[in-house]
Amino acid sequence: MVVLVYEMSTPLYPLGETPGVREIIMEVIMQRITWQIGIFSILLTLALPSFAQQATLDILTGKTAPLTLKLGQLDGAWRCISPTPPKSGADTFLLLIASSQSHQPLPVNVMYTKGDTVAAGGEVYLIAYNRPPQPQPTEEQMQRREAAKPVPLTADSELTLCLLNIRTMGSLLDIRPFDLQQELAENKEQAKMSLRDAQTASLNNLRQLAIAVQIYAQDHDQTLPPMDNAERLKVMLKIDLAVFTKPGTNEPYQPNAALGGKKLAQLPDPAQVVVYYEATPWPNGLRCVAFLDSHVEVVADQKWAELKEKMARP
Repeated sequence: MVVLVYEMSTPLYPLGETPGVREIIMEVIMQRITWQIGIFSILLTLALPSFAQQATLDILTGKTAPLTLKLGQLDGAWRCISPTPPKSGADTFLLLIASSQSHQPLPVNVMYTKGDTVAAGGEVYLIAYNRPPQPQPTEEQMQRREAAKPVPLTADSELTLCLLNIRTMGSLLDIRPFDLQQELAENKEQAKMSLRDAQTASLNNLRQLAIAVQIYAQDHDQTLPPMDNAERLKVMLKIDLAVFTKPGTNEPYQPNAALGGKKLAQLPDPAQVVVYYEATPWPNGLRCVAFLDSHVEVVADQKWAELKEKMARP
């Protein structure tokens, strides 16, 4: 219940004097104005919270801006931006993240905006859309040290609404016009770089395995270890178990079983002798291989077929 307290205004005529008609009319007008101003002030105070609530509700229901968009829906009126982290961690930087597929926090990288803003809760926000987050590895994948399979960016990729607090957000970097084909090409190139990084990590693992085999032979009268039991080799080579598996897939590397128990002197050209290799090729069709002299290579199908033929020879 709202209680209005009304207080008469001070008379316009001096105390003890009889007012005239004009003075009485003016007093009535001023009293009415005072009354109306009081009512308006109270109504405004009561209405402000509802205005803020309505603004937030409009955002959450998608009335202010769509909660999601497809990348292919954007046109030349949009801009690509790379916002830096907010100045203050106490303020909300990403007010709204709308995604039907993921509840993971979205990384601050490339976003898309037309420069529109919205006010809510006494703050002004820049309306922007973020790329979909890459899937996170499951608990089972993490236990196996596997990475989640990356999802490529396409015209149908779903962008999620983000509100960037104008007052607290950092700088906007790399502002450029939106071009769909350029975005897809750059994302494809980044995926290739990720693949190259994984292959580089695999080559490093294989090199360590080849070196461990050499050290074993030096410590055992120039004799190679039994190579027909991968699990037994893990114990005999005495190196980090993570080195025995392919990065991203946790697939075990395969030893060349034909080398087991041989003397190094029986292998005059160690640079041509495969000691460890990847069981399956990468998505680009290439395969990482380690040789007995501890050098490593990334080989195509034809080269791999030649190496397999040599491995099969007694």
